[in-house]
Amino acid sequence: MENLNKKPGGFLGFLKGTQPLSYAFWGIGVIPALVIFLIMLMVLQSHKLDFRTYITVSFFVVGIHRVFAWISIIRCRKNTDNAIWGTLAIVIVVIDILYKLLFGSMYTYKMFESENNKQKAIETIDSCKQKVSQLYDIPVEELEANTFLSYSGSEKYYGFKYGDKRFKCFVYPDSIVVNKNNYQKNKDKRLEELIQDRIKEKQDSLATLNKVEH
Repeated sequence: MENLNKKPGGFLGFLKGTQPLSYAFWGIGVIPALVIFLIMLMVLQSHKLDFRTYITVSFFVVGIHRVFAWISIIRCRKNTDNAIWGTLAIVIVVIDILYKLLFGSMYTYKMFESENNKQKAIETIDSCKQKVSQLYDIPVEELEANTFLSYSGSEKYYGFKYGDKRFKCFVYPDSIVVNKNNYQKNKDKRLEELIQDRIKEKQDSLATLNKVEH
């Protein structure tokens, strides 16, 4: 029989190590973890939180639960019929702690790297705006920027728009190069070519009709 020392009981009993190991392992560790997982999965699929907020909330909720579960299982490890279950429970807790530490470290590093890259992108875009403004005498605040990198062949650039004008800002280690796209000019040229094609088609049709009549 498990050591069912009931005093103190309740949640305090888990922290004091007076509750059965089975209660601590399944009732505090495994089952609540599955419930939390399902709830967080539903929240993620509902798109009510942006991903960064979702991850932050997940870490907070999961962290509190896991710490409480780890302490409970460790403290209650001796309250079982067979000592091997206590040893196995400790091994599982250690693996879980190492996994959470590894995952948490990777997440923290990724968040730091993401924030660092975001700040660099903002600084780069500001530099590109200044360059475009200087070259083409355009107010910086009136330039519309595409904050995502685009590609021209193997080269990366940031795109900017001012009215019907388009600009590409190529950022190199030692310089910034801005190219102006002839977007409107090319558009007008294609439209003119299309009109000329239609006129030629009508002329050919009229010429064919005249031949038939004669």
